[in-house]
Amino acid sequence: MDTSVLYNLPEFFSAVWRWSAHQDSRVSFAIGVATTIVIGRLFSLFANPAQKILAFAGFIVVAIIVLASWVSFAGVLQPGEIPFGKAASTPNVETLTEIQK
Repeated sequence: MDTSVLYNLPEFFSAVWRWSAHQDSRVSFAIGVATTIVIGRLFSLFANPAQKILAFAGFIVVAIIVLASWVSFAGVLQPGEIPFGKAASTPNVETLTEIQK
């Protein structure tokens, strides 16, 4: 394992952030949700009040990341476009309309 990542954590996180920004918005949203779950589990292990405050601050950070992912997802939609419209559309609807004509 290359331990140079441990020395360059800010650069590593910024590289992951840039990579996530160039992916499909659904991938970015999934990364945000996974980050929320992982950080939430890590902070749930703590019991004293100072650690609870840090856990709450972590929750706020994760909430901001999720919100940013959602805004990124909503930002790529065109006005009037239905999210995941291809999944809700009927396949081969053009063929059916041609047959009816």
